[in-house]
Amino acid sequence: MAGHSHWKNIKRKKAVVDARRGQAWSKVARLIMIAAKRGANPDDNVACATPATRPAP
Repeated sequence: MAGHSHWKNIKRKKAVVDARRGQAWSKVARLIMIAAKRGANPDDNVACATPATRPAP
């Protein structure tokens, strides 16, 4: 079963990285949703402009 252990190691590391990435994107999406509920115009709503201009995690 060549490669079996290798794939398990990759799979485990990938799961950790994907979980972190998902948490980061969920946080940004949540900030955008909250800011949009306060007002959709980024010029009037600083909270709406901030997550949109923040660099991607």
